[in-house]
Amino acid sequence: MYSQRTHWAYGQTSEIGAELIDTTPAGTALDDMTLYEWIETRVPGGHGSRLGSFIDVAYNVEYGADTDQQSALALVLLMGYQTNPGHFNVWGLSNERYDITGGNDRLPNAIAQALPAGSLVMGRELTAVRVSADGTQSLTFDDAGSVRTVVADHTVLCLPLPLFQRIDLSGAGLDPLMKNLLRDARMGYCTKLNMQFTARPWRGTGPWPGVSAGECFTDSPVQQVWDTTKVQPGTGGILLQYGGGSLAGALTPGSPFATESDRYVRDLAGRVLAGVDAFFPGTKAAWNGRAQLSAWHENPHSLGAYSYWPTGYLHRYAKYEGTAQGRIHIGGEHCSYDFQGFMEGGATEGERAAREVIAALT
Repeated sequence: MYSQRTHWAYGQTSEIGAELIDTTPAGTALDDMTLYEWIETRVPGGHGSRLGSFIDVAYNVEYGADTDQQSALALVLLMGYQTNPGHFNVWGLSNERYDITGGNDRLPNAIAQALPAGSLVMGRELTAVRVSADGTQSLTFDDAGSVRTVVADHTVLCLPLPLFQRIDLSGAGLDPLMKNLLRDARMGYCTKLNMQFTARPWRGTGPWPGVSAGECFTDSPVQQVWDTTKVQPGTGGILLQYGGGSLAGALTPGSPFATESDRYVRDLAGRVLAGVDAFFPGTKAAWNGRAQLSAWHENPHSLGAYSYWPTGYLHRYAKYEGTAQGRIHIGGEHCSYDFQGFMEGGATEGERAAREVIAALT
């Protein structure tokens, strides 16, 4: 999964430690403006226009945060990368054509299976990191109620942002900029509701303008839907409803990954399909009753979907996220400037952190 950010808004530099964070007065001003304000001042008619409403919901679901919490610079950097002039893409360049048959989780599972026996220790929660005078790190874990401590020469922390923010790092020797970064960084809320159908009434011609392939943005609580089976044979199909921001964060299923056996999911699907019928009539009647909800903010191991850039964040911290703190190395999708929020970002930043350790040891 791949998305590309642009870098044109930078030029003037300010030195922070050994790193450089680049900004221009225009870039800083955009970063200090909310995305909501950008729509109000840059789109004719603001949120009262169809274009303004469309951009608002598109960036709400893209980053998982309401637009009054997001940096306008994030929109400009993403939308500004139009590789095919005359064919507007609301998210700039994006290439998400491929999935792994059987589920994307087959990739990390395959990596885990390829590791030597004993490499992975499961079921322990990191609660604190403390650096000793000799530079080694003492890692404290909660192991089903028991406290365990591991001493390491190098530590790689690849954690979702909310987990960083609840670990005791007071003794980790983080520099002031990293402390502030972790304080100000934010995780977005995104949910996926997959629903299965006996037919695909959202396809082809209908009461909507033109020909539909099943994708829609709406300023109703439905927010966004798309057909995840549009290139697959057969008459049945799966329509996915994607939610973002406060609407997604308000969902409270019985478990983070629940099916129609949870009454909450059944009721949610019914409400969503009533909304979908407003633009794809007949969809609710074709539902076979099966559904699955993914609500990552309810998962205690993530507490959110992926990072977003809050107002004022980029000109203070961009590209500093992965800066090593002594022999503590930091990975995760939030460290990637080009692929933030994507599997690609998690992979490239994990590799970068691992190479830092290899370089230090050799």
